[in-house]
Amino acid sequence: MAIKPPLSTLPVVGSAEQTESYDRWYRAKVESAINSEQPRISHEQVMTEMQTRLAAKKKLRKMG
Repeated sequence: MAIKPPLSTLPVVGSAEQTESYDRWYRAKVESAINSEQPRISHEQVMTEMQTRLAAKKKLRKMG
C-alpha cells in the first residue's frame, strides 16, 4: 500500500537528503500504526477526551 503524507507535513526547508530522511521516518510511523496491535481509539472518544482537557485548562487559566 503506497501511503503519501499530506504536503503540509513535509519539511519546508531542507536538503533533498533531509526530505528523504523525513519521508522514510513518516512512512515508517504510518506503517507501524497500521500494523499496531494496540486497540483502536475512535475519533469521537479522542475528541471527548480533548474537550475535557481543554475545558480543564481554560478553567485553570480563569482561576490563575
